[in-house]
Amino acid sequence: MVVAETLEWSDSLLTDEALEQRIRKDLQVFLVKVRSEGNGNAECAVNLSGNDLQGPEALQGFLKQFRDGDVRITTLRLHRNHLDDKAIDAIVEHMHAAPRLGQRLSELHLSDNHLTDVGIKRIIRAAHDVQEKRRCRPLWLRAENQRPHIQDPRGVLDSLAEEGMSVCLLPSKEFQVPGKGRPDVPVHMHRAFVPRSDQIWSADVWVSRSSSKANGSGNNSAWHHHNGGKGTGSNDS
Repeated sequence: MVVAETLEWSDSLLTDEALEQRIRKDLQVFLVKVRSEGNGNAECAVNLSGNDLQGPEALQGFLKQFRDGDVRITTLRLHRNHLDDKAIDAIVEHMHAAPRLGQRLSELHLSDNHLTDVGIKRIIRAAHDVQEKRRCRPLWLRAENQRPHIQDPRGVLDSLAEEGMSVCLLPSKEFQVPGKGRPDVPVHMHRAFVPRSDQIWSADVWVSRSSSKANGSGNNSAWHHHNGGKGTGSNDS
């Protein structure tokens, strides 16, 4: 039996120090409850959005408690915090460690933080690495609206494509390309990551690829296009 629970600590004025305090005070009780109800086979959606989290240490300790407690985090919501590229250390560590324990992350929400293209690339590379070692479903990643804004998000995805790191841009995590289903690439992102000038809004899906590695054609374009029908807006889901 898999027990799916939600840890709802959003909009709680949590700083890194306050998160560490709550870990010591409340988290173990929650994990024991989830694990006992699921007989050791438990899943949890975690919502830490809308807080004041910044560095890697508190988040690292938080995620480790779940791994050690044998509770899989399916969805990790960290949007609307103050996380920068240093905080990515904790997330990438979890992305690599959790699948070895059968605790693969399915959704990661990082919109409205302080990440740069460096941090976002690290997340996407980690997802590809996990997929290469353990075949699993794509990671749904939200990473738009960073502060300051990513200067060239299309360039970020193009450079990843040149490394063979494909990313699929979709209007929602449930979206299915008519007649094709969902593209088989390790990372699916909301298409709001790129400017509207690079989208045909509510009409199309773009899948990045390395043209030189994918087809040997010498074409420098890192994208191919699926006509996808009507999509949804860009709520954080």
